[in-house]
Amino acid sequence: MYYAKKYGVKIRIIHSHNSDTVPGLKGIVKYRLARLAPMVANNYFACGKTAGKYLYGDNRKFTILNNGIDLQKFKYNSQIRHEYRDNLGLNGKYVIGHIGRFNIQKNHKFLIKVFYDFQKEVPNSVLLLIGDGELKMEIQKEVQDLGL
Repeated sequence: MYYAKKYGVKIRIIHSHNSDTVPGLKGIVKYRLARLAPMVANNYFACGKTAGKYLYGDNRKFTILNNGIDLQKFKYNSQIRHEYRDNLGLNGKYVIGHIGRFNIQKNHKFLIKVFYDFQKEVPNSVLLLIGDGELKMEIQKEVQDLGL
């Protein structure tokens, strides 16, 4: 971003996805570098109000770009629902799903802890975790250790 400004790139965009810092040294470095970027950008975007205020503060204007999803593709269809449940062996089950990257921001550990307690109350419940990421193996082990 610094070099883009230095060499006259007219449009320099920064986008904020998060509203918190990843713990540890990596998080501190990323946060400090991210705080410098608004000084050389000239277009500011965020995926939500909290994410924008986190990176840009209260005094800088930014545009919120909502994640674009074609809702018609996901419109309820009882036949498709039955086929998927049948293929996954989920008929008659209470299904809770989570789709997202396996990283610290998604807080899978808390989700699994809550589901562990929930399953005691609703024994026929199933938690589907769908995604990929650096914590996938760690989360998989935790699920197995809890017997879920």
